[in-house]
Amino acid sequence: MKNKKALTATIVLILIAACAAVAYLAVNQKHSEPATSSQPSQSVSTSNVEESVSKDETTTESTTNTTESTTTDEYAFIKKGCWYLADKDNEVCYAIAFRKEGKADIAYFNSDNIEGFDAQYSKGDAVYNIDGKKITLSKFPSVTGLKSLELEIEGNAILYKGKELKNFDKMNLDNALKCFE
Repeated sequence: MKNKKALTATIVLILIAACAAVAYLAVNQKHSEPATSSQPSQSVSTSNVEESVSKDETTTESTTNTTESTTTDEYAFIKKGCWYLADKDNEVCYAIAFRKEGKADIAYFNSDNIEGFDAQYSKGDAVYNIDGKKITLSKFPSVTGLKSLELEIEGNAILYKGKELKNFDKMNLDNALKCFE
């Protein structure tokens, strides 16, 4: 009877030690893996790499098979921040935040909707298409009075009739007012 209890206790201790060893290896393996960063313009591929290290009669072999691939978006910069088109003559400003899949957030600022203590500008959605160096926006909110708008891409800038649009991090009234300074 004592032998059975001793055997059972020994087996339980061995199982606990094995579980602890597996957990320890899993945690250490996770921390020792190199962090990968993905950049939109790079594609990295590492094929099977075998490494044998012999030290004091101990041989370690590791095999790594990692493939990292990203698609290059030539015009990814347009999706950073918000682009402001100000028409100083008509005191109107449009803010455009390009999103993925051909959609854009639009904000419309004019003297009717930004004056007073509780200034509220109009917001809505539009769609866009990039063809070469031209961006065509359409399906604007009706409050803007626009049916479509054609912009040009030049380097890392967006232009409307040769004039560069301003780029800010956020879509807000303060940034629209900066466009009129």
